[in-house]
Amino acid sequence: MKTKSSKKIFAVTVIVVTAVLGVVGWFVLPDQVVTQVGFSGEAATRSPKFFALIIPFLLSVGLSLPYVNTEEENKKIWLALLGPVLYIITFIVNI
Repeated sequence: MKTKSSKKIFAVTVIVVTAVLGVVGWFVLPDQVVTQVGFSGEAATRSPKFFALIIPFLLSVGLSLPYVNTEEENKKIWLALLGPVLYIITFIVNI
């Protein structure tokens, strides 16, 4: 079983990496960010940059913090990595 301190370190690391990617995205991405790509490879949906950057951050925070506070072994912590993965996909599609 993982200790509470190792859980906390992992959760904080995920949140910090997600925050850093969000700040980088704020300066690198255009004002309208492609959030959905159609089958033809063209942009299907665009969103304001703020929403495209805040949603992955909130996902990472929302999925990391409960992991730290539980006593049981929770395998779903890897879902917290969804935030950084969404940022990377957003960077690839928009840059």
